[in-house]
Parts: sequence; structure tokens; C-alpha cells
Amino acid sequence: MRNFLKTYEITLTAKGPVFIGSGKEFDKKEYILVAGNEVWIMDINKLYPYLRRKGLSRQFEEYILYDRRIPLKQWLQKNRIYVNEIKNCVKYSVQYGKLSVERGKRLQIQEFVKDAYGKPYVPGSSLKGMIRTILLASDIVENQRKYSLEKQKLKHNSNNYDRRNRYLLKNIKEIEASYFNTMGRNPKRRADAVNDRMSGMIISDSAPLTVGDLALCQRVERKTDGREKTLNVLRECIKPGSKMIFQMTIDESLCKISKEKIEHAVQIFSEMYNTCFVSKYKGIDRLMDHNVYLGGGVGFLSKTIIYPMFGEKEGLKITPVIFDKTGVPKNHKHNQDERIGVSPHIIKCGEYNGQSLQMGLCEMKIS
Repeated sequence: MRNFLKTYEITLTAKGPVFIGSGKEFDKKEYILVAGNEVWIMDINKLYPYLRRKGLSRQFEEYILYDRRIPLKQWLQKNRIYVNEIKNCVKYSVQYGKLSVERGKRLQIQEFVKDAYGKPYVPGSSLKGMIRTILLASDIVENQRKYSLEKQKLKHNSNNYDRRNRYLLKNIKEIEASYFNTMGRNPKRRADAVNDRMSGMIISDSAPLTVGDLALCQRVERKTDGREKTLNVLRECIKPGSKMIFQMTIDESLCKISKEKIEHAVQIFSEMYNTCFVSKYKGIDRLMDHNVYLGGGVGFLSKTIIYPMFGEKEGLKITPVIFDKTGVPKNHKHNQDERIGVSPHIIKCGEYNGQSLQMGLCEMKIS
């Protein structure tokens, strides 16, 4: 009997900081910046009993409930509790590099997703979503005539306003269905999920990583001329050099997408991304054939099919329109993108070891 199941190992090696957010942002009452460019994430369930033994339970409760002014370290110093005294109340610590904080603004620290044991990991759904986008984008690039009708509809509807969260959604779903929904299980509704051949591709969550694989990376926006702006945002990121390992199983009776097809799609996507985006930025290395982007903060192009569908010139005209219709603030100045020659006109980076590296950039290997 023929075995329809093929199993592969996918290894992603981080070349830039990789961020998969848990949705949680640490409050200034939950962390302490200590000497040596280190942040301690506190375990409140341990800190509170310690402070109670010191006779500070009432003061700490009032601080947690009502005081929005001062960070935890300052409150502790005010109550004559020194950092070295509370080492046993630290949940974990993370290193950060050069930190530029704009005065008068709050510092945000965003958490990486973790499992029930507190270990960071990358959900398989994040990798599968990335592969899905790359497969569709490469098919559009190589088969422009096949998508000519969808392209006309998308262009026409880009000038029509709907609610922000529904803008062009129907068109995008139709384009996805034309490529993925080929199984014919529900012929009356091709867009039904039961027709999606990607249901035959199962990707595990990554093998658990350690807190030592994390670094706090400050958000950096880099302009085409190389100038940079740092934002008051630190993200827990998988640090460059770390490896994320997944298992991918393909049921070939349902999904005719091979290892070679994925690798070819990555190559096509990288070429398109270089032409339409990376080449416009001074000092940014071009993507190699095996490079991909994963996670949050990586930018518009890596998660959409606008440039594969329209190409460099038309995409440059349509992308600012999309930003306007979806409510991107006017102070982002996307109305200047055409003049600058690229849209969006910033590339998103993270600071690591004194370098600004592209967010989410990884090297992908399938074996």
C-alpha cells in the first residue's frame, strides 16, 4: 500500500530578531532595568510574600492599584528595598542592547509567546501562514494571465471604500480560493475551507526554545537614505543565530505541494521582494534564495500579495491608497511614497548588539 504521508524537518535560523507576540505588554510595575543591560521580569507571586514579610504589603497593594507614576525599581528604592535583595523574586531575565528612550514617553516591553512551562516557542500556524503567502505570491508572479480577472477586480475595488476591516477582503479571499481551494469537496462553495488543499499540510509548533534564546530588541524604523528612528518599544525576540525546528507532514493524497515547490516559491518571493522593496534601501543586504520573513513587525510586503499581483510600478501607486483606506494615520506620510520611490517608505528593523537588523528575517532549510 502506498504511503501518502511525507514528513520533513524545517529549520529556520534567525538572521534578524524574530517576534511572535503573546499579546501581553509588561507594565512598568512588572519589570526592573538593572545594570549590565538586563531586564528582570518579576514574579509578583514571589515578590508580594517577600514584601509582606518586610511589613510593606499595604503599601505595595496601594502602589499596584493606584500609583501610575513611578516604575517598580523606583518604588522599591523609595521603600529601602535594594535590587540584590529580590533576586529570588525574578521570573526570568532578558538582555538588551543600546537603548534610546525618548524622554517623557512610556517604554513598552512586549512579550514573546510562551508555552505552559514558560518556554518560548513559535506556533506552527505562524510558519504555515508564511508558507501559504509565499506559495500564492510566487504563483501570481509566474502566472500573471491566470490572475488577470482577479487583478482587474482588485484594482477597481481598491478605489471603493468599505469598512476598514473588510477593505478588499472579499477579493483577497477569491484570489486565495482560486489557488488553494481545489479539492472539490463542496463544489457549490469553492471558498469553503473544506476545499482547501493546505488542510493536507500539518506543521508542528517549534521545538521549545529557552529564555536564553531571547533578547530585548528596540524597534527601529529605517528610511531609504539610511537614517533611522528608534521607538520606545522593546520586544522579546528570538535572537539572531538561534534555530527554530519544526516538523512538516504532507498528505500527498490531499496536498500536491512538494518540498521543491516550497523552495522554488521562496526563491521567487525573495527576487520579487528584493526588486520591489529591499533594493530601495541604503545599507540593507539583499535577500538570498532561501530567506523568508516570519512573525510580527516585518512589514506590509511580506504578508500581502499586492506587489506580486501588480508589480513594482503599479504596486507603488496602489499601496498608498490601501494605507489611506485602511486608516493608517496621516502622519505616516504615505502620500509621499510615490515621490520617494517605494511604499511603504520605511523598512522595519530591530536593534541587536549595536546593529539594526531586519525584523523576522530567517534562513529556511527543509530536509
